[in-house]
Amino acid sequence: MSLLQLINRPVTIIAREETGQIDEAGDEILDEVAIATVAEIQPRDSREPREHPDIADSEFVGFFLYEDAKHLDSAAIVHVPDEGDFEVVGAPARRRNPRTQIFEFVEIGLNRVAGPKDSVGS
Repeated sequence: MSLLQLINRPVTIIAREETGQIDEAGDEILDEVAIATVAEIQPRDSREPREHPDIADSEFVGFFLYEDAKHLDSAAIVHVPDEGDFEVVGAPARRRNPRTQIFEFVEIGLNRVAGPKDSVGS
């Protein structure tokens, strides 16, 4: 069984795409788009600062289908039902299947910005 078969958790990528329009200040207007796809999200590391033991900084890793890489940038948020919202950290790393010699999925760092019960992310 390949990892590609294990990437099966429904998620939504909330990405910002260029509209081709410019606002009054000369900035490009971006449009939010929700992309329903599948991924696998796992915890990578968690740190609790000594000064603030009630605050934890948790890092996650996400495995996404290769074609989703174009939506995964620093402006994207990944919503995982029952887990919360995650911001993308860094660029997607392409992962190649040595057997088929095809890039099948990407791996990317994530930070949780809102838990499953929060109404708004940070």
